[in-house]
Amino acid sequence: MTKREDVASMTNPSETAIAQRRLRLWPDAETRVAAARRRVAGDPLRDILASYPDGPVPKKDDGSRAPEACQRVYAEYAIKQEAVRAGLVDPISPDNAGAIRRAHATEGMAWVACRTGLSRGAIHKPLER
Repeated sequence: MTKREDVASMTNPSETAIAQRRLRLWPDAETRVAAARRRVAGDPLRDILASYPDGPVPKKDDGSRAPEACQRVYAEYAIKQEAVRAGLVDPISPDNAGAIRRAHATEGMAWVACRTGLSRGAIHKPLER
């Protein structure tokens, strides 16, 4: 297993579940990889979702239908996590506070979460250093 296959395993195996949960938000691996390639190339999320209407899961954890806005968020995280897993985007060590701060400033919280394998809440610790 390479760190690109499982960026979260670099420091904390329990964080692996977060990365896997994000990938499950878009169950079809083939279309998820294609969508990730398009997103990294700069395609807008709305165009990607129009191409893959069955991409992100339409339901919340409790089985109820997720609002469309939630489905867009699910898709964004699944696509970004896939980009890291597939090696389209380099991972960031969760211990590298400087890299996390730079990526947060230039790429935003979702990319940082996916590139580090951390939850959004756990990212605040390195940002405070």
